[in-house]
Formats: sequence, structure tokens, C-alpha cells
Amino acid sequence: MAKRLVENAKRMNADTATRLVRLAGGFRSLITLETGGKQVNAKSLMGVMTLEEEKSRVVLVTATGADAGRAADAVAALLEGRPLAS
Repeated sequence: MAKRLVENAKRMNADTATRLVRLAGGFRSLITLETGGKQVNAKSLMGVMTLEEEKSRVVLVTATGADAGRAADAVAALLEGRPLAS
């Protein structure tokens, strides 16, 4: 299991949500995002889109599985607006 706390996450919009779900879908791990007391599956576009209405900019990324560390790092980087490692 790997956890990353993103303290200044980008605001969620349709473009960011789509990119996040596509990125998460490339990993075997289960990836969840938690903010404002709400937890969603990062591979679910509908779930991720519900985060658009959250005012909190703090997001906890949790990944469980064989590639958990890489998955959590990649999702955290996207949420922070950092370039993704290849």
C-alpha cells in the first residue's frame, strides 16, 4: 500500500478528471482519492467528477497492489500539476 498526501491539488474539472481516470486505468492497483470526507475510486470517471464540487484542496491518494508506489506517485503528480514521469 502506498499513500500520498497532496496538499494543494489542482481544481477538478472535466479535463483533469478524464486525464486522471485514464492515468489510473494504466495501473493494476486499486487507487482511491479522498477529500472532504468523500472517497472515490480513481478509475471511475463518475466518482472522480463528484470531487469537482469539493472545496478542499487536500487529497489523500491511496493505492493498493503490485504497482502501488508508482500509481500513487503518478496520480499525485497529476493532481499537483507536475510533469508525469515516463
